[in-house]
Amino acid sequence: MYNFFTPFPSYRNFSPITNFGILFVFLLINLVSVWILGDIPWLASFPIAFSGFLALLYSRSKKLFLTYIAFALAGALQEIFFISFGIWSYKDTSFFSIPLYLPFIWGNISILCISFFKGIFTVKPFSLWLHNPPRFFILTLTLTFAIVFSLVSIFLFWERPFLLFALFVLIDIFLIYMVRSVPFALVGITALLCGSLGDLVSVATQRWTYSVGGTVFGVPPYIFIGWDIVGLFIIAFYISLEAFEKEYLYKEKEDKNVS
Repeated sequence: MYNFFTPFPSYRNFSPITNFGILFVFLLINLVSVWILGDIPWLASFPIAFSGFLALLYSRSKKLFLTYIAFALAGALQEIFFISFGIWSYKDTSFFSIPLYLPFIWGNISILCISFFKGIFTVKPFSLWLHNPPRFFILTLTLTFAIVFSLVSIFLFWERPFLLFALFVLIDIFLIYMVRSVPFALVGITALLCGSLGDLVSVATQRWTYSVGGTVFGVPPYIFIGWDIVGLFIIAFYISLEAFEKEYLYKEKEDKNVS
């Protein structure tokens, strides 16, 4: 029988505290690599890419790997698109106005979010966590609408950061309401905290800059809530893979067993 709350197999080897500690080290490797080695993008790419490779081996999850590839590509492509309109820019670039390490960073962000999400369910008893996501079709529609709305909002209102912040808050509330999951919301909060820290320090060290005014220490306010939304997008995508597996793949196996 399908068990949605099954953790990564490797999570059984250590305590929840140890697993979260490993994630914290993984986060630090990526942040410090950008902060210290970011002026040489190809050099920064080595520890970032290698840490992601080790994390994927440690987790041993096909769905995590698919999410890694999806967000490595999607994250880099959307940045290339918005950079072309001058919304933000990187100091040191490799191709298409982005640094070489950027796709690996986006992939690793997905690893961090999903690993934290799965780790929450290793904290006993997980039955205390409200987690009742919708079925695959509704979840996919919800995620698609939220992504399109967010991208269009950035394109239209990036020069009005406070309006964009308000729109992002609405998207955030919409996603949490539709997915109905406490761990889902916790990942969003964690992504907001970690992403905001990374952005603030990276702007302070001039790794990248934003061209809009009305910033907080050089970072537009919508970026902070934007990191929350990024975390929610990643988990919603991953949950949709879980839902597809639950509703279709496992159902087919059960039907074959019955027949």
